[in-house]
Amino acid sequence: MRKTVVYIIFWTVFLSLVGCSTNTEIEVETYNIDFESNGGSLVSSQLIEMNKEVIEPNEPTRNGYTFIGWYFETEEWDFDDHTITENIVLEAMWEINSYRITFLDYDGLIIKEADYEYSSSLALIIGPIPLRDGYTFIGWNIDLPSQMPNDDIELTAEYSINSYKLQYVDYDGNIIQESLHEYGSQISTDVSPSSPERNGYTFSGWSSEIPNLMPMENVVITAEYTVNSYNLQLIDDNGETFYETVLNFGE
Repeated sequence: MRKTVVYIIFWTVFLSLVGCSTNTEIEVETYNIDFESNGGSLVSSQLIEMNKEVIEPNEPTRNGYTFIGWYFETEEWDFDDHTITENIVLEAMWEINSYRITFLDYDGLIIKEADYEYSSSLALIIGPIPLRDGYTFIGWNIDLPSQMPNDDIELTAEYSINSYKLQYVDYDGNIIQESLHEYGSQISTDVSPSSPERNGYTFSGWSSEIPNLMPMENVVITAEYTVNSYNLQLIDDNGETFYETVLNFGE
C-alpha cells in the first residue's frame, strides 16, 4: 500500500512540474536595427535578439555612387563579429564615382579626355577645336549636359567639307573661266576653256596641268602666249626693198 502511495505522489509532482514548464513563456529581449541608406535604395529594418548578430542585407544602390559599407557612428559594422545589445541605426557610406568625357575626331582618335565627378557642373567645359585638312570644324555631334551624369560621355567632331576654286585666268589676271569644287573631288576631267586671244600674241597653252583631285586651296591656271613676229620692209619709189628686218610685236 505504501509503495502505491509513493508512486502516485511521484507522478503527481512530475506532471505538475511538466505542466509548469510548458505553460511558462520565456521572454527574449530584442532590439530594432534600422538602416539609413543616405540617398540609396530602401533597406528594411530588422528585429534582432540580444547578443545575436545582425543579418547583412543586400547592398543598396545609388546613382553615381559606389557603396562602401555600413557604419555605426564612425566605425564600420562587422556583421560576422558584432552582436546586438541595444537599438542601433546603421548608416550607408558612399564614395562618389567619376566618369569620363572623351572628345573624338572623325576617325575615332582621341583628341582630349578627362574625368569628372558625378553631378559636377560642366558649364565651364569647352571642347577643343580640331583641325582637318580640307574641312571646317562645325561642332560636336551632341551637347554636353549641365551636370556630369552617371555614365561616360563621348563626343565626336563634325565637319563640313570645304570647296575651292579652279580658275583659268588671262595674262592680265582677268578670269576667263571659274568653277567651284569640293576638296578631294575629281577635277582632272574638267573641261578647260577654248584658247583665248591676245593682240600680237599666239596662245601657247596653260601654265600648269589640272591636278587629279581638288587640293585644299584654289587652283589658278594662267594662259601663256608667245609674242608674234612681223617683217618690216622699207621700199623706195621704184618698189624695191632697201631695208628689211623682223620685229616682235610691240617693238
